[in-house]
Amino acid sequence: MKKLLFISMTLLVLGVKAQQEPIFSQFWNAKTYYNPSMTGVGFKHLSTTIGRWQNVGVNGQPVTQLLGYALRSKKLHGGIGFTYMREEIGANLFNKTKFNYSYHIATKNGGTFSIGAGAGFNALKVDLVMPEISDTKGVGFTADFGITYAIEKSTISLSCTQLNSGRITDQYSESPHVVFMTDYIFGKDEGFQFKPQAFVMTDLNKLTFDINATLLWKGKVGAGVTFRSNEDLAFSVNWDILKKFRIGYAYDLALGALAGESKGSHTGFFGLVFR
Repeated sequence: MKKLLFISMTLLVLGVKAQQEPIFSQFWNAKTYYNPSMTGVGFKHLSTTIGRWQNVGVNGQPVTQLLGYALRSKKLHGGIGFTYMREEIGANLFNKTKFNYSYHIATKNGGTFSIGAGAGFNALKVDLVMPEISDTKGVGFTADFGITYAIEKSTISLSCTQLNSGRITDQYSESPHVVFMTDYIFGKDEGFQFKPQAFVMTDLNKLTFDINATLLWKGKVGAGVTFRSNEDLAFSVNWDILKKFRIGYAYDLALGALAGESKGSHTGFFGLVFR
């Protein structure tokens, strides 16, 4: 049964019927991956290290690692950075590397309007020999574009990833994904704050969304809950240490079709956060 699920997941991905972009419970720690215009917004230096194990106990489910770094530079009038994503789904292994640049425009109210673009390569290797799979590896070009408007207590962004619909192998082509993210902070820095956040992603065929509510203490320690449209419920914690380091963890409880098989999903985060 497990082998059948493993093969099914592999064929579903190659048939472009499963997720093409990774899902992170703490999506706010992966903004520069989803939207290049977020590069350099909010932080002078931002490094990202994320590990996610999705639906542990279900064979063939995604295991994802994300590395990234973003730098805000006055000389460049914006930000530069990169992201590297490695993801295993069934017998499929993806390695995606992207380089981002964003151009920042200061607004009269002290905010920032940012326009960004990203470009790189996505490599796929299929570790499975079957008649249905004639092409087991390939590399394709991938490109992203996004816009962001940020003020002290709120951010709103819209982007399109994989907008060039790059072909990786004979069986697999990328599909453009439109991503919308927003958040708002209620309260003062010296006390408790309430931060609702939303993440919406669609490939123009299927739409998924995450709605998060986080309670912050002095902008350093946060605990929150997220509802995902596939009926998952996630619990997360974040801690900013000395305004330089951030660690985080999230646990997803499967409430939908995989509730009886999944032992939950785990996401860990570590990064540098220099404002």
